Amino acid sequence: MLFSTSAGPTSRDRHRSTTDQVCSLPIGGSPNKRDHAMQQDEKAARVRAALDALPDRTRTVFRLHGVIGLEISDIARGLNIPAAEVEQHLADALVAIAHAVDDASR
Repeated sequence: MLFSTSAGPTSRDRHRSTTDQVCSLPIGGSPNKRDHAMQQDEKAARVRAALDALPDRTRTVFRLHGVIGLEISDIARGLNIPAAEVEQHLADALVAIAHAVDDASR
């Protein structure tokens, strides 16, 4: 059977519970560490926003390559586009992310 029908907690529930516990811990350390954490959160939000703003095809190519780990040739074959177009989509995504990170550093 692929899916469990038991009423017990799922691994996702256990993970969520652990994550909630960790996230509820007080943030210690110096103000510099807290500032750095806030800057990292802001930078991550800017990267997510940059990815969300990409054209659908560019975002799809970026996720297939960068997140899932597919090779350029496999993406090209799967989307029925030339490998050079896949490379251009990746370059466009990386430029958008770089701009987002650069803007967050200022």
